[in-house]
Amino acid sequence: MKLFLPVWCAALVLGAQQPEPRPPQERAVTYKGKSVLEWAGLLKSQDAKQRLLAAQCLARLSPAATEAIPALTDALSDPDEEVIQPVLIALDKMGPKAKSALVAILKVLRNNDPTLRCHAVNAIGSIGPEAVAAVPALIDRLKDTDVLVRGNSALALGLIRQNSEGTCAALRGTLSDKEHYPRAHAALALWRITRTTTVIRDLIDIAEKTKIIADAENQYSMDNQVALQALGEMGAVAKDSVPVLIEQALHSKNTAMREAAGVALKKIDPEAAAKAGIK
Repeated sequence: MKLFLPVWCAALVLGAQQPEPRPPQERAVTYKGKSVLEWAGLLKSQDAKQRLLAAQCLARLSPAATEAIPALTDALSDPDEEVIQPVLIALDKMGPKAKSALVAILKVLRNNDPTLRCHAVNAIGSIGPEAVAAVPALIDRLKDTDVLVRGNSALALGLIRQNSEGTCAALRGTLSDKEHYPRAHAALALWRITRTTTVIRDLIDIAEKTKIIADAENQYSMDNQVALQALGEMGAVAKDSVPVLIEQALHSKNTAMREAAGVALKKIDPEAAAKAGIK
């Protein structure tokens, strides 16, 4: 005679036979069927396409790909510059854990490709205060020919937060940059490093000028958003910007810019935002 177990009883038996799931931190991290170390090994492939694929996959796996940091560091000297960009993106995502790659990243700052220089600056900034050795090189990049490299170098200095006269003097000089993007990041960096409120006027000026340009061209302005986010980060001390923020939150033609102004305003003066009908 066959003996049939109730469904719930069978489930209990089957459950008892299953091993307990491993904690998330112990599970192997994989992407497209390969582990971090397998992709890291492919960074040394003789095939440039395989190296590029490996770098791109490690960038997707980051920040969980810390085992690959030594291989990624070596890959910064890859003869194919197309490989270097995703390598830098992977290291950027790892933040302070990528500190051991700092010397190799600094070498990329001398590359002729502004895109690679920009990604290198980003990766340095992500390391944070432990990247203090990179400060002189970042100060040099404040005079880069590329506007994004200049702006992101200022941003990186603000993330490292070395309060030295050399750093602050260089950032004050960048407040006179001909482009708004580096000016906005320099102002924010000076605030983060010294808590000076003198940069509020610079940020208001950038916000006003970039809105005029964006409205005239019916376009989004990243420079405007950087200035607005900086003012929002400063909080209540940036109360002088409230009239400008109300005007932009209500009347900017671009939706994202209106939203950014509203977010900044609510951080600076929630009561003023409520009175203006900004939710």
